[in-house]
Amino acid sequence: MRALAEETGGVAYLNSNDIGGGVRRALEDQRGYYLIGYRPDEGTFDPATGQMRYHRLTLNVTRPGLKVRTRRGFFGFTGKGLSPAAVPRTRAQQLRAAFVSPFPAGGVSVRLTPFFGRDEKQGAFIRSLMHIDAHDLTFRRQADGTYKSVIDVVALSFGAKGQVIGELNTTHTVEASEKGYRQMQEAGLLYNLVVPARKPGGYQLRIAVRDTASERTGSASQYVEVPDLSKKRLALSGIIIKSMANTFGSQPAAAAGTPETRAPAENVPPPESGPALPAADPQGSPAVRRFRRGSTLDYGFYIYNAKADRADGRPRLQTQVRIYRDGKLFYEGKEMPFDAQFANGSSDIGVGGKLQLGKEMTPGEYAFQMIVTDLLAGEKQRVAAQWIDFEIVE
Repeated sequence: MRALAEETGGVAYLNSNDIGGGVRRALEDQRGYYLIGYRPDEGTFDPATGQMRYHRLTLNVTRPGLKVRTRRGFFGFTGKGLSPAAVPRTRAQQLRAAFVSPFPAGGVSVRLTPFFGRDEKQGAFIRSLMHIDAHDLTFRRQADGTYKSVIDVVALSFGAKGQVIGELNTTHTVEASEKGYRQMQEAGLLYNLVVPARKPGGYQLRIAVRDTASERTGSASQYVEVPDLSKKRLALSGIIIKSMANTFGSQPAAAAGTPETRAPAENVPPPESGPALPAADPQGSPAVRRFRRGSTLDYGFYIYNAKADRADGRPRLQTQVRIYRDGKLFYEGKEMPFDAQFANGSSDIGVGGKLQLGKEMTPGEYAFQMIVTDLLAGEKQRVAAQWIDFEIVE
């Protein structure tokens, strides 16, 4: 939150239950200010290709007592061709308009879910799952009975200093049989984007999608924090959650099973970015995360930099699950000893488990939090936590 506020010219007031005090400080911060404008010249965009480039922005003042509130950078692009009269717009213009807008484009429903992880060979990475609602795409029936849709996908990931670290700009043709088309209408389309995260810090991911037939666009953006694993402090990867078929009867509001050591396959980076069509589960997939009351939530993640006991070389860990509803603690599991072991000398520990969702859980937004305690680490470095949001539906 602090990094996001600083990147956009804001201020974060943290670690206080005094909401009124935070609002008062924000209002006082705005009392007495100068508003300064800046109009970039043509050198802020690539004159050869016309492609957008990200520019860092630094503003210094010499007068004592003055503070500067400004965004850390901006995209360089001209305003030519962006007026309402310039229709129909080109592919590049439509995608650019959806991409640079501070508000998500809603012509095509897009959900973006980023995960941090580490691979022994490739190092740290960010994997993003993009889910596209197939109802918003134009599928045309072909002479052979198959269905075809063409979509444009543009994705950029930015590092802590605003530099582009990963880019995807492609046109994808989706072809499916009658059965596959029906499945896509129900489940949607899932797209993988994997980019390296060579440096710790905050990363922003932005995606724009365009249906070539209707020219409708959709966009989404997310922020993910990558820890510094080189400091050898306890850390957790992003959490993958998905639904499992539930055969149980009446259950408590939430009941957690005992976590077990296993490698969550969804958290391993694929060889390259690309489509995975269709999504296996239209509601409880890792990209959508909508669960029905009474279903079972399956979760997986990795533990990094756990200390090893000198006696037997095994870690001494505890895990705890918490569920939040509207910012309030809804369910708190017990602190459970976690019988983990390092795999093949690696310091990475794969963890998986299940959580039974009660039938009395009301529909709405929830947050799943996993807390891991390393009993062999120092007092200030023994706890790591990670969370992910999900939704309960009827």
